Amino acid sequence: MYGAVALSVLLPLTAYAAEPAGSVAGTVRSVDGRPVADARITLEGPSHVIGTSGPDGHFVLAPVSPGTYAASVNAARFTDPAVATIDVRDGETTTLAFSLARSSSSLTTIGRVTTNGRDAVSTSATPVRTINPQAYADQGFTRVSDVLQDDETTTLFHTVGGGSTVLPTSVAIRGPDPTETLVDVDGHQINNGNTGDFDLSLLDPSDYSSIELVRGISPSSLVGPDTIDGAINIRTIEPTVDPHGLVRLNFDSFSGFGGTLQTTGTLDGRLGYVVSTHRQGSDGEVNESVFDQPTGTVQHVGSEVLGSSALAKLRYAFGGSGAGYAELSFHDQSAFRDLSAGLTTYAGADGDPAPAGLPVVDSAAGTALETHNAGYGLDVSVPLGQSGPAGVAPTSLLFRHYSSLVDESVYGPGAETTPYLFNSRDLLDDETLQLDHRIGNGSLTLQYEIRNESLGTDFIPGVVNEESVARQAPGLTASAAGRRGVDDTGEPTTTPSATTLALGQTQRSLALRYTYNPTPALHFIVGSYYSHLSLFGNYFDPRLGFVFTPNSRTAVRASVGTTFQAPQLPELVVPNPLPVVVGNYISIGNPNLKPDEATEYGLGFDRLIGGGVDPTAASLDLYRVNLRQPASPLNLPLDSNCGPASAGGDGTQCPLSYPVNAGDGVYQGIELSVRHNFGPFTTLRAGWAVRSAYLTSVPADIQDGTLVVGEQSAGLPLHKTSVILACAPPLGFTYGANLVYESLYNELNLPQYATLAAHLGYRFHSLEVLLTGTNLTNVYDRKFTTPNGGVTYGGLGQIIPQDAYALAGTAFAFTLLRHF
Repeated sequence: MYGAVALSVLLPLTAYAAEPAGSVAGTVRSVDGRPVADARITLEGPSHVIGTSGPDGHFVLAPVSPGTYAASVNAARFTDPAVATIDVRDGETTTLAFSLARSSSSLTTIGRVTTNGRDAVSTSATPVRTINPQAYADQGFTRVSDVLQDDETTTLFHTVGGGSTVLPTSVAIRGPDPTETLVDVDGHQINNGNTGDFDLSLLDPSDYSSIELVRGISPSSLVGPDTIDGAINIRTIEPTVDPHGLVRLNFDSFSGFGGTLQTTGTLDGRLGYVVSTHRQGSDGEVNESVFDQPTGTVQHVGSEVLGSSALAKLRYAFGGSGAGYAELSFHDQSAFRDLSAGLTTYAGADGDPAPAGLPVVDSAAGTALETHNAGYGLDVSVPLGQSGPAGVAPTSLLFRHYSSLVDESVYGPGAETTPYLFNSRDLLDDETLQLDHRIGNGSLTLQYEIRNESLGTDFIPGVVNEESVARQAPGLTASAAGRRGVDDTGEPTTTPSATTLALGQTQRSLALRYTYNPTPALHFIVGSYYSHLSLFGNYFDPRLGFVFTPNSRTAVRASVGTTFQAPQLPELVVPNPLPVVVGNYISIGNPNLKPDEATEYGLGFDRLIGGGVDPTAASLDLYRVNLRQPASPLNLPLDSNCGPASAGGDGTQCPLSYPVNAGDGVYQGIELSVRHNFGPFTTLRAGWAVRSAYLTSVPADIQDGTLVVGEQSAGLPLHKTSVILACAPPLGFTYGANLVYESLYNELNLPQYATLAAHLGYRFHSLEVLLTGTNLTNVYDRKFTTPNGGVTYGGLGQIIPQDAYALAGTAFAFTLLRHF
């Protein structure tokens, strides 16, 4: 009897104990560390669990059945971060930390989610890397283009020749053409219609909070349709909840000085603000006298840079919970750059002897570039529908406007020698209306965009931009005085006169994207773009993404989609009357030219390797882009006797040269990266990429002897490696090093090389001092370009010489940083 009683008592206890359960606990904070109260945390998996954060941002969800869950958070005034996959185990507490941001300027889902002290694996079908430009500004970097050099998937293109940092610099992701990479500032496209890309050396990292490198065209990101390789989104500084500020002073090896004053915060809980001003100048590495061989005179060339920038934002939160907001932003940047050293090339031994000690060169003395880049934006977000428990409405409507104006004036003998050195004025207006709606375990986004461009630019016959490679008219050099050059025999010749063109285009696009998470392990993203281009007609581009997360440590992603990239506006122009003959051709545009089209495939894998709070995060991506009918210059048979009889010709018209859609190509590659945290403050990241780009067919009418099927594109290193070590404790010594390796086919046209940068600093409570060294290997510090001195390139039955470009030599910068 006693046994029966004991059994009856123990049975319920045993049944209860057999129910396994764990718990989930953590915090919800803003990106600047402020606790977020009343945030709604949802777990979807073996059970449905909902909780709310307290006044201190903490939350506890218990009991939770063991298994794999999709964790999400909603909070008034903040953008929802990506859904995170977590594992809950019996008798254990899984920790979650949500870091929330409020911004409409991101192309991807922003914010950060960590589980058990480590970053959660991504549920996005788009491989994205986010870079902190403020850390580079602390080290004395003054150009966004230099910041992007440290990523293994990017290539810097010095579009007018030369490796000087003062020259215009474009950046491409994965492929060999920077015009195929979309460049955005706060989500607004700024590629210009003259050259198709954007000079990222104009932008100073001091004004920006993050740089998003979006690889590929998966619909997980709202990358626009007019791109093939992906997008670079540069996000300006955002208002913070609490007041913050900094004063930064930089000094460099070349008599350089920079100063930044910045403050952010929020007044009365509703009015956020940002004010940032920056001023910098440097004499540059090259500032010396040279002997100009064509004129037999001593001239002075330099690489001075002087610039200033200003950024201001006001954001007002309205509504009962502040869920709606209106933001006004303004950004202005001006710069002067002495291009003479960057455009100067070494000359041969012929000619007058040089004064002792002076380099013999083909000088571009007097060439300078003045730029002004200004823009303003207006963003208004309105919540629609009944707000939920966290004060978040199921639907939001976002209107965005951005206008930018880029003025460029070029002086001296280098002016008008390439489209990158034309006098130009580019006005862009971009309006976007976006509707976001939550539907169960998914969300629907509908976006309509209108982009208008008005371009005023010079047009020089014979100076054309062919697939982003600036090509000078045959027989002309940048060494000429005024608008004159020398031909291959050394005789003076006159460059055809410039014509100022007023060009314009309008692009409208309608994007529809649906994200659905049917289970914690399955994530689907379907999107489509319908685009109307005023110059090219209509295009429809569907895109599909899929992510499988079987547990909190693994993610497999795949994507497929189509896209296009429009030609540059001057490539469509046929001047009336026809231009003069240059190099036995009449170079014109083609009004029937169509955009390049492509289909892209992506496959990726993320895995956390090892246990504890600091596992190694590994990421592998494979991609292939099938490029169809890209624009290429048509080369008709050459008639050396053509031209007017008054000029010595036979009276027949010389053949026309213009771009046509012909041929096919492939971009494909592998991208591997690993990241490991050595404790809370030290991180090591290593990346390696193989990027292959080659032609698969070359029609006879575009073959000029330089196009070879299956050969790697010049200027795109086949292999690139990046290793970054950083230690940044809140107090004490800080240090770091960046190593970048590039193989053959690199943009310098030189053998494989590696550059090393390092920094060492010390942090006090609110003061930091930092010493930074760049190009510590001092590789290729040649000051000037060496004509035909690079690695030769294989042509069709011929060897093609290439110019060898130089890098800036070893330099040091000292930074003094004060936070308040």
